[in-house]
Amino acid sequence: MEKVEIQRNGELLLGEFDDVIVVGVDIQNDFCEGGSLAIPDGASIVPKFNGIAKWVKLNNGTVILTRDWHPEKTTHFDQWPVHCVSGSRGAEFTPGIDPGMADLILSKGMGSTEDAYSGFQGRSADNQTLSDVIKQRGSKRVALLICGLATDYCVKSTALDAISNTDGNVEVIAVVDAMKAVSEDTGNIALSQMQQKGIHLVTSADILSEKVLSVHRKVVSPDALVSPEAEDKLEDISYDLDYYKLTMSNFAFEFEPDTEVTLTFHNRGNQRLMDYVGIGNLQSLFDSIQRRGFSHEELSYIRGLRNSRGNNIFSDAYLEYLANTPLPKVNVRYDPEIDDVVIDTAGIWAITSFWETIIMSRVNEMYFQGYMRVI
Repeated sequence: MEKVEIQRNGELLLGEFDDVIVVGVDIQNDFCEGGSLAIPDGASIVPKFNGIAKWVKLNNGTVILTRDWHPEKTTHFDQWPVHCVSGSRGAEFTPGIDPGMADLILSKGMGSTEDAYSGFQGRSADNQTLSDVIKQRGSKRVALLICGLATDYCVKSTALDAISNTDGNVEVIAVVDAMKAVSEDTGNIALSQMQQKGIHLVTSADILSEKVLSVHRKVVSPDALVSPEAEDKLEDISYDLDYYKLTMSNFAFEFEPDTEVTLTFHNRGNQRLMDYVGIGNLQSLFDSIQRRGFSHEELSYIRGLRNSRGNNIFSDAYLEYLANTPLPKVNVRYDPEIDDVVIDTAGIWAITSFWETIIMSRVNEMYFQGYMRVI
């Protein structure tokens, strides 16, 4: 069978959403290697799903896990080998899936005559359903991401039920590399059926790089942790002016006025940066700083700097240059080769050099904000 084409392009295919929900369908031991109903390479989706779940948390979204939770005796086992019996090791989530990260766990197939392939048939300990969670969003535009096991059974049933159980404000999105099928042929048939019903097929990289969708959020300034009013005060963000940066810029202005440079920033830490910092959030912040330009107060500060003899350190020509020359555009992107964020910018050395301290300080501040939100 011809492979199903995954939808992607260079634009935001689906636009901006008010909220995001990810459903991890039945990522359980019995459906992975060594289980009674194992799906080939089933456990390999765990890192992909965890990456999506962290991105959802970073965007203040909701993480839901579904699980088969069958009684010991059920007509369901007339069709299938015994699997995912409630309380058994086979019913546990696969290693690497932390149930503590879930906002809701939905158990399904609990009745003695119940098959319950779809996550919409599951219920939480307090009797909530997936439909309830979606209805709580009201008229908000919601991205519903579907991942899990198996593509050709419970994932497909959940995705198709999402189409029939939601209104037009919900877009159903299947993350194809965060799911596995019993067989490639039946998996492709399932993806084709989903696509025919209006379900969008994307990859985890498309989601993490925010190529197909973004989630509406205010850019939070570094002061927002202690001052909620600071969220809307991007104009107060300074250029991190220090003497070293100013003198280097001034040297380039006087002696290398036409020299162009490219700055590229990679994360060299042990933690993946994009697990805690949203690409869109970073891009919005840097765009705002770039648009802002040097403030009158900053230029006055630079003008007032004097050497030991009382003379101005920086010339009027340099100050005029800073006042009239915008910072170059910064590009925040996902690099699949390193599976993390890369930040780059290019332009005339005298002005581009300011981005070095701005980018490093803002990334560190936003990393710790995201870290505190996720843990």
